[in-house]
Amino acid sequence: MVSFGVQVNIIPYIALIIPVFSAYRLAKFNIDTRQTDSFIGLPTPANALFIGSLPFIINGQWSFAFPQLHEFYILLALTILLSLLLVAELPLFALKFKHLKWKDNEIRFVFILSSIILLILLQVAAFPAIILLYVALSVFNKNT
Repeated sequence: MVSFGVQVNIIPYIALIIPVFSAYRLAKFNIDTRQTDSFIGLPTPANALFIGSLPFIINGQWSFAFPQLHEFYILLALTILLSLLLVAELPLFALKFKHLKWKDNEIRFVFILSSIILLILLQVAAFPAIILLYVALSVFNKNT
């Protein structure tokens, strides 16, 4: 007898969406010749950093600031959104420097400086913000 419905049985498997999409992303990256100087889709390590920081935020000193992260539907939405970002045809800049001059590296320097400031202010809670900043800067960057 199932008292909560069949969907309760699939809840543990929802988390498998992340490694499946990550594996697809890595396979696609290995054969895609367009991704030499930039990325198309969220890089798997950035996705892992975002997801890996969530338990520290939920159970750490920042738990009061993000009570929504305890909600199943918020975590489900994050799982789906991050998985789709992995395989999206979204051009994202890479942190590869050809030289250290400001010209042609503005976005990288702004991102690094912003990331350092966020890390100082938010500590582990900065990682999701840094990933969101990375995506936002890439979307508004005209060179990627």
